Amino acid sequence: VKQARWVAAFAALVLCLSTALVLGEVNLSDGVSVLLLMSEPYGANTNLWFNSFEKLGWSVTIVGLKDTIESCSFLCSPVKVDVTLDQLSGLSGFDALIVSTMPGTALPVAFPAPDLRASEPALDLIRQADAAGLTLYAGCSGLLVLGDAGILSGRRVVFNPTLPTACASFGAICVQGGQAQLPVTDGNLI
Repeated sequence: VKQARWVAAFAALVLCLSTALVLGEVNLSDGVSVLLLMSEPYGANTNLWFNSFEKLGWSVTIVGLKDTIESCSFLCSPVKVDVTLDQLSGLSGFDALIVSTMPGTALPVAFPAPDLRASEPALDLIRQADAAGLTLYAGCSGLLVLGDAGILSGRRVVFNPTLPTACASFGAICVQGGQAQLPVTDGNLI
């Protein structure tokens, strides 16, 4: 029941962020613990997510492949991670794994998230989170990281129109997304 409530809240949050709505003073806190996997460079919308999660009272642990993650934009500062991936002791206590936004959709990048996509430990973390039933979410070109982890085959996912062939190449059931698109869920995947 707890997971269903916060999954609905997270789906609503994604919708709010994607349509640039302001959340106001809503408190949906019920002890949600989020593991935010950061790529380098990370996308500017990651800051919006992080601030919104904190506003909801959720606990956010930032994990990355190195201690400090650079941004894709002069609008954002480097982020010091809470724990590096090699120091992470497991997924116990986390409700969700979120792959940060990264350049590749709004900013043309030939190979988005090369650090995460080339990291077997990062891809394995995603597979473990999926197998454990944690809620999974990736924005923008984060779909590519989930696809490289091999968890999209046969699942409904929203794809960014700038990545038209990527979704199908992972065997996913592709639903075209956009700013006003409602989140699509398939099991534990948002």
